[in-house]
Order: sequence, then structure tokens, then C-alpha cells
Amino acid sequence: MNNDQYFYLFADCIPVKGATRSVICDLGRTEIHFIPNSLYSILLETRKYTYTDLIKKLNLNKDDNKLKEYFKFLIDSELGTWVDDIEKFPEIDTKWESPSLISNAIIDVRYIIHDFDNIFRQLADLGCEDVQIRFYETASYELIDSIMGYLKSSSIKSVEFLIKYSDTVNNIKQLMLLTKKHPRISILCIHSSPNNKVVSHEDFVTLDGMGRIYFIKEIIGSSKSCGQINHLSFSYESLHDFFENTKFNGCLNGKISIDENGEIRNCPSLNKSFGNVKQSPLKEVLANQKAKEYWNISKDQIESCKDCEFRYICTDCRAYIENPDNIYSKPLKCGYNPYTNEWEPWSNNPLKKKAIKYYELNHL
Repeated sequence: MNNDQYFYLFADCIPVKGATRSVICDLGRTEIHFIPNSLYSILLETRKYTYTDLIKKLNLNKDDNKLKEYFKFLIDSELGTWVDDIEKFPEIDTKWESPSLISNAIIDVRYIIHDFDNIFRQLADLGCEDVQIRFYETASYELIDSIMGYLKSSSIKSVEFLIKYSDTVNNIKQLMLLTKKHPRISILCIHSSPNNKVVSHEDFVTLDGMGRIYFIKEIIGSSKSCGQINHLSFSYESLHDFFENTKFNGCLNGKISIDENGEIRNCPSLNKSFGNVKQSPLKEVLANQKAKEYWNISKDQIESCKDCEFRYICTDCRAYIENPDNIYSKPLKCGYNPYTNEWEPWSNNPLKKKAIKYYELNHL
């Protein structure tokens, strides 16, 4: 580095400012790096000023160790480099758009088995690529096999299954055979299991990560189990998701759901139904703007979330919020405080007790 160079933060390394600290989201490596807000402010200037001019801008001594430490950290973490001509390194295009009317769908199943053939055809017509099917009761291997059979000529790319654990759904070999037979199965998650377990996948998971098998102890008994936010729920595996989250709702944008009774909702946890799938075509439902009213609510509009350094790599829930009368209220099931940088179990917060009672979530 010489004093006439610019520091170039790699285009896919995006700084995000929080209330008391910031992060750099390395989208290429799917990593986050915590940085002080003072460094965030400096990174806003590095495209405008050389190292020498930056020192003048910040009124620093040229031998300032703190500034040198900052840049050493960035270089050592492979987040950027020194360049002579910053204009040769354009900033990344943050525009997000999708050709699909629907990008993803959730289908809940308890006792009623939906007409999956019809539903899949409608979803494909809407451009849907990813489907999650949640069984609140157990489902046989034969049922999963038959459901996947409807996708032989479909444009739907992936299906994730959540299936309740039972003595008849615990055979790892059978589960592996399902993922091998149906390469569009992205995940088989067996919930309500006695133990948490990730099935070793070297021999059967594809290069793009399809075919993963998990057993989890968490009991997913209804749509009320949805909406929990913790560090494990952060999702920044692609530039596509990150920039969608900066402009739209990270959970509800482009989503349509069919609950266990066939009611069509934006999310199964939301109260508003727009008809039953047996009588109402999905395309007609989407013509109703009310069915998409939450799509454009981004984290920058939500109380507390707008000050959170994780806001663009975090999901969001509008079904369960701290103040049910304020649609821009913080997600109820989030225990993170961006002003103290501390996590706590969300249900332990006494300020949430009223909302927990309102949504009848005491059992959680």
C-alpha cells in the first residue's frame, strides 16, 4: 500500500450499520464480520479518498495506529485490497427483480391430503420454484413418493419436507432412497424427534446441497411454531436473497401458502384467508392486492429491526409481532436487542407477555 492508493472493499462485501456496531456481510463466502461503527463510517469514504486524503478528511495523524489496524483487519480477512484506480472497480448492482409472480410456497398438511397435482400445476404457472410441505402428523414414505411423482414434468425446482417423527418414519436408509429417487427434494427434516441429528451426507447430497436429511427435537405442531428468529435463521447465502431483503419483506415477498384446511394465505400463520384452494384459483387470489399487502414491508421500516446490524440477513414475521395493533412492530419471536447486542429467549421477556397471551402462544 502507498499513500496515494484507494482502499477497495470487495463488491460482494456489504457493510451494514447497526445501533451500536456494524457488520460486513461477505456474501461470496456467506460469512459476517463484526466491525465498529467508526470503521463503517470510514468505509463510506474509501471510494472518494486516497489513504492520504482520508487521513486529512478524518483529521487524523498519518501514523494513526487505529486506522492502520482497521485496514490490516480488512486485508487479513480478505475483505478488500488497495488499488490505484478505484473507478476500475465498480460497485455492485443492488437492483432486485424477479420474473415470477410467486417465488416460494408453503403447504401445510395434517389430516386432509391436498390435491397436490393441481396445486403444483398452479404454482408452476405462477413461476414458483421452491415449495415447503409441512406435515404436522407423520407421513409415509409412499405418500412422499407419490407427492414427488406429480413433479416429473414441472418447473418447480425444489421441495423441502417437514415430517413428524414416528416409529415408521425413522429409517435413514429409506429417507436416503427417497432423496436419491427424487433429486428435487432439497431437505427432509424430521421434527419432534428424540434427538437432534444431521445424517452424514457425503455419499448422497448433491453438489448444490440438495437431499439433506435432518432430525430435530423441536416440536412443529402447527403454524404457530413459525416465525422464530435467532442466529440460526440468518440467511445470506446469495446476493439474490440479500438485496431482496433490503427492499422487500424477507419472509412474505413472493410467497403464497395453503394451510391444513386448504385456506389460501400469504403465510399459514396469518389470519386473513383469500379463499379455499378447492374453489379459488391461486392466480385469481393474487389479483387481490390485499393478498400482497405485506410484501413491501422491509426491515428498514420495522421498529427495532431498522437499527439492527443483522436486518438484511434475517427473516421477518408479520404474523406474530410485539404490538398486534402496529404492523411495523418488531417480530414477537426475536430475542435480540440491537442496542445492547445481547440475545435472550424471546418468551422470557416480560414486555412480550401480553402479545404471547394475545396469540395464544403460552405453550411455546
